[in-house]
Amino acid sequence: MYPIERFLCGLKQSVRNKAHPEGSIAEAYIAKESLTFCSMYLRGVETRFNRDDRNNDISSDDALSIFSQNCRPFGAATYAELSKDELTATQWFVFQNCEEVKPYFELHKEELLLSGCENIDEEHKDKFPTWFKIQMSRLLKQDPSEANESLYSLACAPHRCVRKYSGCIVNGVRFLTKDRDSHRKTQNSGIVVEGNHGEEIIDFYGVLVEIVQLDYVKDRHVTIFKYDWFDLGKRKERIRKEGYITSIKVTKTWYENDSYILADQAKQVLYMNDPKLGRDWRVVQPFQHRHIYDVPERQDEVINVDDDSSMEDEVYQEIEINDTFEVIQNDIQSLHREDIQSEDDEETFISNESVVSRAVDIDDAHEEDLDDTPIDSTESSQQSTSTGSEFESDDSDG
Repeated sequence: MYPIERFLCGLKQSVRNKAHPEGSIAEAYIAKESLTFCSMYLRGVETRFNRDDRNNDISSDDALSIFSQNCRPFGAATYAELSKDELTATQWFVFQNCEEVKPYFELHKEELLLSGCENIDEEHKDKFPTWFKIQMSRLLKQDPSEANESLYSLACAPHRCVRKYSGCIVNGVRFLTKDRDSHRKTQNSGIVVEGNHGEEIIDFYGVLVEIVQLDYVKDRHVTIFKYDWFDLGKRKERIRKEGYITSIKVTKTWYENDSYILADQAKQVLYMNDPKLGRDWRVVQPFQHRHIYDVPERQDEVINVDDDSSMEDEVYQEIEINDTFEVIQNDIQSLHREDIQSEDDEETFISNESVVSRAVDIDDAHEEDLDDTPIDSTESSQQSTSTGSEFESDDSDG
């Protein structure tokens, strides 16, 4: 809807007396302006100036990045109980996506290597949760700081009973599950994530199936998304790229055992029907959300003034003239050219004083030529009359 149409719709809704629509619109407009003015000075009352945005997320300040997600699940929560395999898979997934746990991964692998373990990867995956919990319990007793409490909460397995939602707002973006999205004209369930497939990095496309919130001790939470990933194994058969248009085939799925991602890892895309390739194909349309900007960041560096390479990123305007001109006052220059020899082989200089004196002499001579005798007005009138009579006599003779 265009802004003018939205504005006219608001004016139409303000009409209460159809016999006098102009008066109704004027009264409604005055009332709206009065309330808007008064709301600027109200305290403790939600107004249009202090209310939260529609897609407002919630962030928590925690020592661990995994517990500081900018997300807010919404909708009616349904409780479900995870199986033992699902609980183990979700716990291992959270460990792998926590930066603070990676140093402990290396320590545990070194211990397994010293113990002479043959299959280190499998033993590491099976024994790390128990080993990590023991280490964090000892660390918490030695130093009960906030970071250690967060690590201990992470070491303890999440509760088996989890909450599932149908919608979630992450970094100002609204995500909906596939079931809830099927009853709407809009689409908020498409996703794309960059990941490893073998030895190469590809884009994984999928649809959101579940929004799961894991509850840990000390009132800490982790929100994860479960997706159905479209099978793109045979890239030549299941994905087509023509210029800026990417089409994928959505008949099969893959990576059923690795279907979870963190809520803040999701990037939303739109799937549209492909009229050229058929009903089993979808065109992937990425887009930029309103009021959300991807601002590039760079680390603070020490700028060396003597180094010219540090000034390459200086902002300037090409059409702007930055040249400065020095104004020289009382500058007396010679009009004689030394590169050209005169005919008389004599150097002649013209000074400012000689030019001024010559101009004064010319003015004095001109004033002497002028007659200062006053002219009588009667004589001038008689001369003009006689001249006019002569012209008249000439006309009569003619």
